[in-house]
Amino acid sequence: MKSKLSILFIFIMSVLTASSCIFAGAATQVYSDAGLTYTVNSDSTATVTGFSGEVIENLTIPETLGGYTVMAIGSSAFENCTSLKSIKLNEGITTFGAHAFLNCTSLTEVTFPSTVTDMSDYGIFTGCDNLVKISFAQGTVRVVDYACVGASKLKEVVLPETVTEIGYKAFADCGVLESVSLPSGVSIIDSYAFENCTSLKSIKLNEGITEIGVHAFLNCKALSEITIPATMTEVTGDYGIFTGCDNLKKVIFAEGTVKVADNVCNNAQAVTEVVLPESVIEIGHHAFNGCNSLLSIRLPENITEIGSGAFEGCESLVSINLPQGITVLDSYVFGDCTSLESIKFA
Repeated sequence: MKSKLSILFIFIMSVLTASSCIFAGAATQVYSDAGLTYTVNSDSTATVTGFSGEVIENLTIPETLGGYTVMAIGSSAFENCTSLKSIKLNEGITTFGAHAFLNCTSLTEVTFPSTVTDMSDYGIFTGCDNLVKISFAQGTVRVVDYACVGASKLKEVVLPETVTEIGYKAFADCGVLESVSLPSGVSIIDSYAFENCTSLKSIKLNEGITEIGVHAFLNCKALSEITIPATMTEVTGDYGIFTGCDNLKKVIFAEGTVKVADNVCNNAQAVTEVVLPESVIEIGHHAFNGCNSLLSIRLPENITEIGSGAFEGCESLVSINLPQGITVLDSYVFGDCTSLESIKFA
C-alpha cells in the first residue's frame, strides 16, 4: 500500500513540475545588462523594465541591451526611484509605458528623443515634483499624445522648429506652466492639448496654424487675451476651444482672416471683446455661441454670410449693426440673445 502511495505521489509531483515548467516558459523572461533589467519583444527589440541593482542618480539609457536595440521604457520602470536626478534617453526609443517615471521626485529635466511615437494615456511624469523643464529633441515632428500630461510642476517647454503638430492632451494638467512658445511650423493643435493648464498666461498662435482641436485650451483660467491666426480655418468637433477660460476677455482675429471658423469661440463665456478685421467675409456656425458676456461686436463691412447659431446665447448682447452686403443670415443666428433690443441694417 505504501509502495502504491509513493508511486502516486511521485507521479503527481512530476505532473506539477511539468506544469510549472510550462507556465514558466510562457512567462516573460527578464534579463539584465548594464545595471538595467529588460525584456525582449517579438520584434527582437528591448523594453527597459527598471534597475537590476542599486538606483543611480544619473542614468543613460544605452542604445542596446544584451545586443537588442532599446525601443521602449516599460510601465512603472522607474517608479519611486526618488534618487534619480537625470536620465538621458537615446534616439530610437519610440514608446513609454504608464507611470514610467512615477514619483521620481529628484528628476528636474528630461529631453524626449525625436523618435517617440507612443505614450501611455496615464502619463509618465505624475508625482515628479521637481521636474520643471522638458525639451523635445531637434527633428521632432509631432509632440506625441499625452507627452507631458500630469507633469504638474512643469514650468518650461522647449520645442524645436521641426515640430508641426501638438498631440492630444500633450500638455494637459501642467498646472504651473505659464507660457509656451510654439514653433513657426506648427499647423495643428490637437484636442485638449493644453487642458487644465490653469497658469497659462500667454501663448502665441502663429500664422500657419490651420486646425485647433476641441477644448484645446479647456480651463486655461489665466489666459486673458489671444489672437487667432488668419490661417486657422477649422475647429475639430462641435465645441469651442476656450471653454472654462474664465479670464479670457479679448479675442482678436488676425488681419487677413477671411472666415471666422465654426465653433471657434463657442462657450467662451468670459469674452467681452471681439476684434474682427475688414478682411472677414463670413462668420461660421456657432462661432460665438454662448459668449454670454459679449456686450457688443463690430461686424466688418465686407461680411456676406453669418452661419447658424453664430451668436446664439449671447445673453448680454444689446444691439448689433448688420452690414448691407449680407446675403446669408442662417437660422437661429441670434437665438436666446435675451438682452438684444435692436438689429440694424446699414
